[in-house]
Amino acid sequence: MEWKRTGNSDICELLTRVREIKSHCISVLEDSGRLTVNNDYLIHKANLFELYNAASIILDNLEKGISKNVLIDRAKIDDKICKMEREIEDLRCLNQRTLASILGFKSKDDYADKSGEIDIFEREFVKVVKSRLKKLTLAPESEDIEMTNLDKFLSRENHRQVPIRSVHVEETKKMGEWIETNSKLNAEIRELGNSAERIADKAKKLTQSSKSQSSKIEEIKALTEFTTGEVIDLNRKVQEIIGKNNNTTFCCRITLVVLIFISISIIIALIFKKLI
Repeated sequence: MEWKRTGNSDICELLTRVREIKSHCISVLEDSGRLTVNNDYLIHKANLFELYNAASIILDNLEKGISKNVLIDRAKIDDKICKMEREIEDLRCLNQRTLASILGFKSKDDYADKSGEIDIFEREFVKVVKSRLKKLTLAPESEDIEMTNLDKFLSRENHRQVPIRSVHVEETKKMGEWIETNSKLNAEIRELGNSAERIADKAKKLTQSSKSQSSKIEEIKALTEFTTGEVIDLNRKVQEIIGKNNNTTFCCRITLVVLIFISISIIIALIFKKLI
């Protein structure tokens, strides 16, 4: 049996082909990982923007003195601050994980831009909200931190020491979808609350109706007992009459039967009248 020998050129071609396949597979995996990390980053970024806007609205009402419940609003702001700090931490973790796995960034400069962007978010969002809240509760701070809103923050890119990349149309669209989804969920929750209130009202009315029926039943029971007592007393008197007048026994018995039927008819009529 003869073995076919493969030349060096064929082996080199096979190795080249294997390297191409390996390179293609690695590229596909990197693209998939990059999309996942970028999507997570955008989600946390949108959550941060939404939390800041909500906190700013509450602070505006407190500063203008139009808040209906100051204590509850301040507690809400504290909660928003904690959530914003968590979002900042999540953004930093995603940024570091992306750099470590070489996904999403082509160079260290790109990573520096992301890190700087997160620092600006922390300074302009979290610290500003904390400063405004502190001014409402304590003496003004010596350090003057300028108040800003989201539109003003996004329009000041050119004046930053670390430039912030502009928000892409795709990112803006996704943020709008997330906000719309949150609004729908809030509407559904409110509808559930209204349904629960309606059910509670109906249950209260049913309870009142059952109490009223119970009182009527008690009245009927008392009336029945009273009528029964009257019938027994009447029967006793008739028996006494029968015992004293033996000659009229037959007539008295007939009279007794008639009176008993009349009493039973009265009881039934009264019961139906009460139930109706």
